[in-house]
Amino acid sequence: MVALQRVIKNKAAKQQQKQHAILQEIHASFTTQHKALEAAVAKDAKDGAALATSTFVSLNKKLSEKFKHIEALNAKYQQDLHGSWEEYNELYSQLEDTKDQVLGVAEKRRAALKRKLAALQASANEKLADAERKVAKINQQASKLPSLGNVLKAAFMQA
Repeated sequence: MVALQRVIKNKAAKQQQKQHAILQEIHASFTTQHKALEAAVAKDAKDGAALATSTFVSLNKKLSEKFKHIEALNAKYQQDLHGSWEEYNELYSQLEDTKDQVLGVAEKRRAALKRKLAALQASANEKLADAERKVAKINQQASKLPSLGNVLKAAFMQA
């Protein structure tokens, strides 16, 4: 019986060793897979970080360049706007000067026309007064003519 127990014990020990060997083999396989997975995750994380950093640097550079371009456009816009305002103010000043000149010329012409109209009025008044004197003289002479006509008529009638 002892020999039977030994055989059973030996068989159980061999089975345990086989089981232990199988477990160690599985453990080694999982450990290898785990290490490979950890290495792959670390590599992916490193590659992802490198890609993100590269993308960030590239985009940051593009943003910086675009902002400089926008600043340059804004500076040019401000310069153009300032120049246009100066031109506008200059043209507006010219317009005001021209308006003042036109109003001055118009006022001088109006004053000259008033003087000419006053002179024409005075001349017309003088001519009218002269015409009235001539008409009065003619009327006076005409009123003397009927009496002269009567004298001549009487003289001819007596002859």
